[in-house]
Amino acid sequence: MKNQYPSLNVTAIEDIGLIYVENSKNIDVNKIENKIIEYIDVQGELPDLISPYEDAVTPNRILNEVKQLTLDEFKESNQFDTNIEFPSLNSETFTPFNWYLKDVTSDYKNLSIDTGEHSTIALIDSGVDIEHPLIKENIDLTLAKNYVTNDMDITDELGHGTTIAGIMSSIAPDTTIVPYKVIGNEVGKSVWVIEAIIDAANNDNDVINLSVGTYFIKSEKEDKLLIKAYKKAVKYAESKGAWNSSRIHTN
Repeated sequence: MKNQYPSLNVTAIEDIGLIYVENSKNIDVNKIENKIIEYIDVQGELPDLISPYEDAVTPNRILNEVKQLTLDEFKESNQFDTNIEFPSLNSETFTPFNWYLKDVTSDYKNLSIDTGEHSTIALIDSGVDIEHPLIKENIDLTLAKNYVTNDMDITDELGHGTTIAGIMSSIAPDTTIVPYKVIGNEVGKSVWVIEAIIDAANNDNDVINLSVGTYFIKSEKEDKLLIKAYKKAVKYAESKGAWNSSRIHTN
């Protein structure tokens, strides 16, 4: 495909046998398809991700308000006192906001057994605020990746990934969180999520967290492809020892 049609953007995820083709110039690729059809199990389109609901998360208004400034200028004008000792997210200070914590930790008993030390969680989401004083000690950028712009900037433009990172840190305060950014300021692509799952598994993360979604109908041809691709990615991650904290729902 790349040799005959250089303008095609072809992504091959060899670990699960998935080829993703972006045909922005609407080139007729029937000739290629006829040559490889016998090797194709199922084909179709992969829908975009859905941006988190507005009532579930507020877009990062701070970034929007200062978009005329550089990020460095903004940081300089909004410095934290680094000597301030902030309470932990699972402390009584945040009890009114962490309505879930008592239930998921068996009335905080789990925290006395395991706090997540020596474990890593792959956060596949909208990125994270790496300067947030309550979670920045948990963030590891060594293997972090941005699939939206293919650079190292995993800044959270929505606030959703930062929220999820906060929940993780409250449940497992000593865990390490590795962000994989698959959503920008609006939507993301399903293929980015699949790539991130494979990368997170190959990077030896212990847990892979997905709090993103899309709409699909399991009777539709294209949606069957999406379901199959996700299941292959999850199965691959499980084979690599990663525990998956997402669920695939079909309607």
